[in-house]
Amino acid sequence: MRKWSVLLAILISATLFCACGAQSRQPAKADDAVMNQESELPEEDELSDEEQPLPTKEEMLLAASPMTTEEIEKSMDNLAYAKSLIGNTYTFGGEILSVAEDHAVIHIAAMKDRYFYMVYSGGIVANLYLPTDVLVPLELEQGFSFVGKLDDVHTSEEALPGGGTMQVLEMEFKSAAIVSDRFERTGTLHSRNEDYGVNAWNVEFPGSRYMGVVHFRDDVSAYQGEEITYSYKSTSEGAVDAYILE
Repeated sequence: MRKWSVLLAILISATLFCACGAQSRQPAKADDAVMNQESELPEEDELSDEEQPLPTKEEMLLAASPMTTEEIEKSMDNLAYAKSLIGNTYTFGGEILSVAEDHAVIHIAAMKDRYFYMVYSGGIVANLYLPTDVLVPLELEQGFSFVGKLDDVHTSEEALPGGGTMQVLEMEFKSAAIVSDRFERTGTLHSRNEDYGVNAWNVEFPGSRYMGVVHFRDDVSAYQGEEITYSYKSTSEGAVDAYILE
């Protein structure tokens, strides 16, 4: 009888131990499930370059520095140097060469004060990826000032009209924006140029042997011989829609 009592006590103890063990393991499984769920959440640092948000125009302008003539000329002669500029944010000027489905191709130019001037010592273009509503109204040879973050640099071979090829340096700006379509410049109002219209004038610039033709909105003859600062747009017809800044 005593032997059966001892066996019964052992069976009861074993049953209670198994029940307690099962209860103690359940929270552990729940905690593991929570940890696994949390580990599946995407980390912000793990986003690919394509998934990273593009900087706004305002953010780029805060970080930008003007692209210089020296940087443009050295980039055309030294691809390694050009690639060292990747990641920099620049302001620069340029004229529209062509417009593709998702980007505009411009002949890149350096900014000087509040106007841009072209660098003709070689072929250098920028591919600017812009929204469709910005691309649609663009016209060839329009001039703009831009801001953009340089993403890549590579070269291509372009056929020349008379035969042969020319190496072109292409700068890729996946993040880019138009800053303005107007520029300012200072020069001396020299003489009328009636070959180009009623209000077309030759303007002489400091340190230059050449004069530029500027199409003014109104009669500016009262300023002849004076140094003026004027605002203008750059188009296929040259400097147009100009007015003197007082």
